Amino acid sequence: GNLYCIDYAPPNEAFPYNIAEEGSPMTTGEQAKPGAIKRRTFGSAFESTLLKIEKSGAVISAAFILIMMVMTTIDTSLRFISKPITGVYELETMMMVVIVYFGLSFIQSQRGHIRMDLLSSKLSESNQLLLNFLSDVIFLCIAVLITWKMGDAAWKAWLTNDYYEGVVRFAMWPAKGAIALGTGLVSIRLISDIIRNPLWFSKTGSGAARSVRILFAVVFIAALAGVAVALINADLKPHVAGYYM
Repeated sequence: GNLYCIDYAPPNEAFPYNIAEEGSPMTTGEQAKPGAIKRRTFGSAFESTLLKIEKSGAVISAAFILIMMVMTTIDTSLRFISKPITGVYELETMMMVVIVYFGLSFIQSQRGHIRMDLLSSKLSESNQLLLNFLSDVIFLCIAVLITWKMGDAAWKAWLTNDYYEGVVRFAMWPAKGAIALGTGLVSIRLISDIIRNPLWFSKTGSGAARSVRILFAVVFIAALAGVAVALINADLKPHVAGYYM
């Protein structure tokens, strides 16, 4: 029943909004007294929730891989008696979309995407942070555009009852919606990574060098945002190359 006044520790470099997570020191210089209430910041709660959603997407992706393996094995076996499963090829094509895009955000959270570090490994720590930041911003711009366009395409496919041409006609909106969901989730992850990038809070290098890095990052974001707005307003339409006989 006693009340204690808690002095929160300063934010760490990894996540600037993290004031006092569960299991971390609650007071400066000493542990919180027994009975003190542990509080979680919005940032840590958001990161925990996002990671749980990403893990769920990865589990769904893995489950679809297992289903595809079983379906392919059964279909191949039945071909020996000339009774293959109708529509397996079309269905597995749609399932592949879920496999790729539902696991995309979790891989990004683990920094597990394939990268070439032949040159980046030679850079200083601060420049590596800047390089990671630039790659995240470029990835974010692409992911946001894909989310927007595929979300619109999924909605139109739902309204027009669009379907996949094949032996079995599967609706197209689930696959297009899966792409929009996957890229939308990775967009949220990238925004979180950009905010939490230690580039903004790194103490390495001189003050002038840190200011230049931050200024360059801000200008880079503004330039990409301008390009994205220009592309959105350009009303681009596909063009057919060549001619039909």
